Amino acid sequence: MQQEQLTKQVIQGISRAHQALKLYPLQHPSIKKQVQDCLAALSKMFQKKDRVRMGVIDDTLFFDEDLFAFPSDAEQEILNILQAMEIDGLEWRSGLTQDELLQFFQVLRSGRARGEELEDALLDAGIHHIRLSPPDSPEEEPET
Repeated sequence: MQQEQLTKQVIQGISRAHQALKLYPLQHPSIKKQVQDCLAALSKMFQKKDRVRMGVIDDTLFFDEDLFAFPSDAEQEILNILQAMEIDGLEWRSGLTQDELLQFFQVLRSGRARGEELEDALLDAGIHHIRLSPPDSPEEEPET
């Protein structure tokens, strides 16, 4: 599967799970299905790199190496989520589990932490493979 398709799968999975959480409890099969699909796509990405970043630069969503200047509904949903969380971005790390991803959505749903407080909330929830990402451009290569 191409990187572009995997990116689309992750974005749609996050968006759909977030929408489903407005209607269903966290353990509902609809949410679990979205989380499984999202995790499957991320796992394929992790075969090539240990970390994948997603965030906002100048009110534009980026995911890994892709910028979404003209976002689809799902991409706009992710942008809105990040802005509501008051963060610049997230880093998805290899080793991410379904339980961590479900807990991430629980933290997101609760709205109890925003900005830098979110890092502690993630750790308190046992989420070690999703971290806040610093505000810089997507996948910048260090200068040599």
